[in-house]
Amino acid sequence: MSPEDVFFADTAVHRLEDGSTARALRLRPLQGTWRIREGRRDYVTKADILPHLTTPPGAQTTLSMRAA
Repeated sequence: MSPEDVFFADTAVHRLEDGSTARALRLRPLQGTWRIREGRRDYVTKADILPHLTTPPGAQTTLSMRAA
């Protein structure tokens, strides 16, 4: 996979005109790729992504099927 193909998906909170808030999906490019617009800082670094790729201790990493 090329770094240009990587996007980090998360949610962002936006304030609406009526003062309420809404969550929206946000796709952010990886730092150092052509997808970053000049002057923007809405990118992620490899260090930002790494914690989401590691498995927490004790987490279930396989699926098991049980007969009903």
